[in-house]
Amino acid sequence: MTVPLTDHWIIQRFVRLAKADEGEDVYEPWPGYDKAMTQADAERALDECVRRWPDFEFRAHRVRVHEKIAADAIAKARRIIGDR
Repeated sequence: MTVPLTDHWIIQRFVRLAKADEGEDVYEPWPGYDKAMTQADAERALDECVRRWPDFEFRAHRVRVHEKIAADAIAKARRIIGDR
């Protein structure tokens, strides 16, 4: 898999506040909105999620190139280990 060298955006749902030893609150990708999109598309998708599921808290999350490269490397390593 080739990792595109551009940032993209996904929608995430708030799960819980960070614990004392964690740096950030916990969010998870929201199914159906977890595919790469532009910032403008993410803003529209965020508005849609807020309207459709008012009981949840959402955010548009920017996935930076270095995060995508790291995730790709981890996935490759897991596949290699799994093949043993």
